[in-house]
Amino acid sequence: MKYLMALAFLCLVALPASAQTLAIEPVDDGFTNLVFATHAGDGSGRLFLVEQGGRIWVHENGQTLAEPFLEIPVSCCSERGLLGLAFDPDYETNGFFYVNYTTSVEGQLTSRVSSFSVDPENPNLALEDSEEVILFYAQPASNHNAGWIGFGPDGYLYIAVGDGGGGGDTWGTRGNGQDVTTILGNMLRIGVNGPAAYTIPPDNPFRFTQGARPEIWSFGLRNPWRCSFDRQTGDLYVADVGQTQIEEVNFQPADSAGGENYGWRVMEGNNCYNDGAPEGNPPCDDPGFTPPIHTYNHGGGRCSITGGYVYRGEAMPRSAGLYFFADYCSHNVYSLRYREGLGLTAFDDRTTELDPFNSITSFGEDESGELYIVTFSTLYRIYEPAARAIREAILPDFASAVSSGNSASFQQLQAADIVITQELFDELDANDDALLSVSELLNVAGLGQVHHADTDLDNAIGLTELLRVIQLYNGDRYTCAETTTEDGFAIGTDPLDCVRHTADYAAPFGVVSLSEVLRMIQFFNFDGFAWCPDAGTEDGYCPQV
Repeated sequence: MKYLMALAFLCLVALPASAQTLAIEPVDDGFTNLVFATHAGDGSGRLFLVEQGGRIWVHENGQTLAEPFLEIPVSCCSERGLLGLAFDPDYETNGFFYVNYTTSVEGQLTSRVSSFSVDPENPNLALEDSEEVILFYAQPASNHNAGWIGFGPDGYLYIAVGDGGGGGDTWGTRGNGQDVTTILGNMLRIGVNGPAAYTIPPDNPFRFTQGARPEIWSFGLRNPWRCSFDRQTGDLYVADVGQTQIEEVNFQPADSAGGENYGWRVMEGNNCYNDGAPEGNPPCDDPGFTPPIHTYNHGGGRCSITGGYVYRGEAMPRSAGLYFFADYCSHNVYSLRYREGLGLTAFDDRTTELDPFNSITSFGEDESGELYIVTFSTLYRIYEPAARAIREAILPDFASAVSSGNSASFQQLQAADIVITQELFDELDANDDALLSVSELLNVAGLGQVHHADTDLDNAIGLTELLRVIQLYNGDRYTCAETTTEDGFAIGTDPLDCVRHTADYAAPFGVVSLSEVLRMIQFFNFDGFAWCPDAGTEDGYCPQV
């Protein structure tokens, strides 16, 4: 059964990104230098909104509460201030959360990572006098303070640290990015438990390297502005701001042992910035660098990347597995899909759909995995109008428009007083037969307790349902013989009478057998792509074994 569900999910998320239509809507506004939005993971559904000036607000039941959750003095603003917030994985029981902010200590700009505790009498207030400084480090310049913190699936706290600021990472002879004896320019990984002193994880890559900082997990970063873990796979995405030409997205797989060198200051993206061999750094062509998975230049007013999240919510099923990010200056918004071993398999410019017409300071993710765009003044929710329309305006009254079977035409919907435009109807009509079926609507809406392929909602996925969803979501790849079912989906016989398809690797001679489909199921993963051990075909799918 798990293999049937895997392929059904594959078919769902493998829709071409260009077919997706997203939008944003304001959730709340009137903020001052809003720079982050996150959740506590405590089942409350609340959002916690971070202002750079030192305030954290609670957004609950559609409104932002009048009293801040926490207000602390910080050194602000520009690239300074309250920059990061992360809740303990056991926050619901221990009440600990962590912040990353800049302050002045005897005239020296300093970054602090501190723990705080929630008020046991009021879940919407923190105890301001509960601060315990976990880690601090001096900042030699006022910029490149990074500030993101987050817990990985391993329970450790990850801390993104900039290279010390200025420009060109001119600190010392090598620059901080290539110097593992300093905290600056690195991704740190430590163990924390509330106010207790932090610990070094036993498998940190530099734990036993003489002279190196044992907190370092990976290095070669310039100014990572927003990182995130894929909540489904555990992969880490790091958006690193470039110098004058290139912005980049870096990737670390969940099974990494750490120690990646992302290249700065030797490399800016994939460009050679400072061939460092004479200064003790690797040369630009050193194979030890981990290259970014995506870069873009500063054309069109772009200047500074803002990292986001891989979408794993339920309200936008056709966006599942897409990583969203933006540019701060141009407020261009993009999405991509990356799979280790297959590389970048999808990329789309989302600006016309998601541009807030203001600088994008961050993205946010709520407890259910839905995504938000953050600007200095306003919090926006990303949503899919088609999916919302199905859930709220079409499915509740769909039965009244269906005279027989489980499909309805545009005219039948209109006659049943269901509000739908011809444009939306055509978008949803994936089978292109001038009819909307229940299965088409459920797959776009993201409804169904077991899976979207479970069109009869009997908590099981039958072979007929599986074949329907294969045909529906792979219609641009192959067509089958004109055998139809009650909802109009084409189904062939066994073996399926279909033209060339990626599953047809055995001959290939234009027929996909049931055994080939089952092998596809076995190897397909939940991102909608296949990987094969030690072998592959020209299209990346698994060979016959």
